[in-house]
Amino acid sequence: MSREKILTMLGFGERSRKIVSGETGCRIAIQKKKAKLLIIALDTAESKKTDFKNLATHHQVPILEFGYKETLGKAIGKSSRSAIAICDDGLAETIDQLIE
Repeated sequence: MSREKILTMLGFGERSRKIVSGETGCRIAIQKKKAKLLIIALDTAESKKTDFKNLATHHQVPILEFGYKETLGKAIGKSSRSAIAICDDGLAETIDQLIE
């Protein structure tokens, strides 16, 4: 897994408006079936992780636990983020391939 490449792809996704970040934004993207991949920070509280995982599983959105809140936020030019929803098939597939 290329950590730096994934963070770079997240930055590209933010600039092209193909990602949604933060708890509320991710929940809305999942519920509206716009999310193609959900990235949850490793240092997110267990209760929040469980909530996100249950919601994503219910709506059949793949889940990836990656990075830390501060790192994810920095990658997209924002403050720390506990979750990022990828809303583009191509970007989600690219990140998934980088993981393998």
